[in-house]
Amino acid sequence: MSDEDDYNFDEVETADADTPQYSDYFLLRNGIKTHIQLGKFTAITWTVYSSLLLWANWKSGIYFGTPKDLQVKWDYKLTEPQIWEALYDLRKRGYINFRQPSDPYRNFRILINKFEPTCGEHKGKRLNAFSSIANPVYEDFDAKAEGYCMLDNYLRNDICSGSFTPVSWAIYCTCRIWVDFAEGHWHGNAGSICTLWRGQLSIHTVRKCMLQLRESKFIHYENPLGTRGQFNIKIHNIMITDGVKKGTRLNAWK
Repeated sequence: MSDEDDYNFDEVETADADTPQYSDYFLLRNGIKTHIQLGKFTAITWTVYSSLLLWANWKSGIYFGTPKDLQVKWDYKLTEPQIWEALYDLRKRGYINFRQPSDPYRNFRILINKFEPTCGEHKGKRLNAFSSIANPVYEDFDAKAEGYCMLDNYLRNDICSGSFTPVSWAIYCTCRIWVDFAEGHWHGNAGSICTLWRGQLSIHTVRKCMLQLRESKFIHYENPLGTRGQFNIKIHNIMITDGVKKGTRLNAWK
C-alpha cells in the first residue's frame, strides 16, 4: 500500500489568502513564458492552472477543492468536463498531481508541481508534486536561476465577479507576464499575442477581448485608427518592481 492510500480526503485545508506579507500577489517563474510559447497551454488549461495558483494554500502549494468550486469561481464560464479535461492535461504535462476520489464532488488535493511556498515551514523550497500526494516533499532549488513575474491576488475578486472570460483572462495574463517591470506596460499588439499563443487565439478574438479589457479598465492603450505596428499596452494598477518607480503602482488612465 502506498502512502497515497492513507490520504484522508476529508482533511480541511484553506488558502492562506490573509497572510499579511503575501496578500498582494503571487509569483510565477519567468520560465512559464517559454511554456506558453511552446503551446503547452490553451486558454482553458491556463485558466485552470492559474486559478489553482491563485487559490492554493501558500504554505503548501496545494489546492483543496473540486472542479465544481472552480466552475463557481468562474461564474460558470467553464463547464465541469472542461475543467476535468484541463486537470488531466495539466497532470499529463507535469504541472500538477492529484488522485481523483471515487466521488467526483468530494474535495481532494491538487498538488502544484514546483510551487514555491511564500510563508510557513517550507518557504524557500519547491514542492515536488510527484513524490507523494499524502506526504508532499519539498526540495531545495536555486532561487536565482530565473526571474519572476507577478499576478495580484485582488484579481480573484475580479474573476469571481465575472469580469473575465477564460480567453480575456489569458490575454490579460499575457500582457502581465511580458510586462516591462520598470514601466508597467507591454509593447505589442493583437498579432503579438496570437504569435505568443501559437495561433490558438484568432486575431479577431484577441482584438475584441483587448477592447473589453480596456473598457473594464484593466489595461489602457492608444492605437490610432489606420495605423500599424506595436504599441504600449499599460497595465492598470500594476506594481512597479524595478527602476526608479519601484514600489509604486501605475495609473494607466493618467
